[in-house]
Amino acid sequence: MAYALLEGVTIAWWHTALKEGTNVGDLHRMWEFGHGFLSAVLSGRHFNLVALASILVALSPINGPLLQRASTLANATVTAQQEFELQINPLVPRGYTGIVTSRAEAVNMLTTNFSVVARDYYIRSPIPLRSECIGSCRANVLGAGFHTNCSSYLVPFNISESDDPQSALVFGANIVYSVYYNPIRAVLNVQYKPEAGCIGNLTVTNCTLQAGTVRYPIVIDGAASTVTLDPSTTIWDDVVIGNPDFLLDESSGTVTTTYGGIFLAIGNQYNTDLSMQFGGAVGYEFFGAQSEASIAYARGIETGPSCDVYFTDPLADFLQGIRELIFRTAIATANSSNTQHIEAQASGSHTIYHTDFLFLALATVASLLAIAAILLTFHGFWGIGRNVSMSPIETAKAFNAPLLRNSDSNAPAKALLKEVGTRPVRYGIVSDTSRGEETTMLSDGTLYRDSPSTNNAPDHAHSPNVLRRYSTYRNPSGSDFELLTAPENLRAATIRLELADPKRVTPL
Repeated sequence: MAYALLEGVTIAWWHTALKEGTNVGDLHRMWEFGHGFLSAVLSGRHFNLVALASILVALSPINGPLLQRASTLANATVTAQQEFELQINPLVPRGYTGIVTSRAEAVNMLTTNFSVVARDYYIRSPIPLRSECIGSCRANVLGAGFHTNCSSYLVPFNISESDDPQSALVFGANIVYSVYYNPIRAVLNVQYKPEAGCIGNLTVTNCTLQAGTVRYPIVIDGAASTVTLDPSTTIWDDVVIGNPDFLLDESSGTVTTTYGGIFLAIGNQYNTDLSMQFGGAVGYEFFGAQSEASIAYARGIETGPSCDVYFTDPLADFLQGIRELIFRTAIATANSSNTQHIEAQASGSHTIYHTDFLFLALATVASLLAIAAILLTFHGFWGIGRNVSMSPIETAKAFNAPLLRNSDSNAPAKALLKEVGTRPVRYGIVSDTSRGEETTMLSDGTLYRDSPSTNNAPDHAHSPNVLRRYSTYRNPSGSDFELLTAPENLRAATIRLELADPKRVTPL
């Protein structure tokens, strides 16, 4: 861009020189503004297009920091399809979860293997699963689950203060399961007081859970080798596959149960029997068994029991817990015979460049303004008629220097050099009296040595000195210029005054 500016300044300088009304100051300022940022800034009333271009080009490097700010690193999620195999059991192995004891044939103990699964479920530890997933993979898999069906209804209650107070089960949950009657089926009962008040309706929900196979939406973490149920889904998103599991009666002397341990583990977590009534002088009171659930869902308890107490609906969380526990069991009991081929949508985080379009626009504008200003300096190049430069030879010719006066007026620098390139030049004092030689400059601008010869004629040999011998003023004080005269026997010569330093001029 700086090179283009120099070329543009050259074109502008010569184009200005061709205009009528241009003075020397205009040309000097054109050159000065094009070669100096400070001069362009301080141009004042002489501000012109070259000054503008010089300033914009000098400021154009600001696009570097702007472009750096415009492009930053960010993380982006990239998705792709993957196929691999997983091991998930479609049904719980026979007799895996619980132990049946006592004459009542009740399930009251977990098997050693399933107790590990239940403990991990209680503390919500990650579910390990080996897979070939790269990144995070979403897929649907078949696994042991529950075919679920729920129904709800309302039950009125009145726990107002009275001489004959009534009690109400304000929060209750229990799992009903019988190995003898149906070894694959259980019922989850939930009852709670949904609103504040002493009179109202209790919400009761009964859910039937039948063991079988369902299609789960899952999320696999390939880096951590873990799996979870898709957190955006519930048990109602699981698709029932086939019929419920079929088991013969697991009573009659059997000591293990296939699904009883799951219901026992869930019951230990959720079973609650919390009732409330008016107790006379002591006010309202709670009684019955409580659990972690009754505490977690209670609301409106400030200083003590009152009719303002109510509970949020725990059903969704209860069903999600049951769903997770049997899913963990399906993972824990799988082996090579339970391999499934699945198609997953994999997604991973990749580092990408993020573009800030504000900074990008500012950088682009800075560059375009500088380029536009440079292009404008080339205006009029077609009127110059030839390639031009700021060569001293060309500019000297433009100012009609005597040394180049007889050269081609429209010749470029190379042509001028061929014509006058061998002519001697010297800056400053153009005579050297210490060499004892004197010269004269004839009308064609050529310098000749003018020392007298035997026939009193000038010696036509090139010399860089000015005629001094025939001067009426002998330069006793070392003046930088002299008035020159020619001998009578010589033709008229062109006389030129050479001034090296105006401060050293000695008045005649």
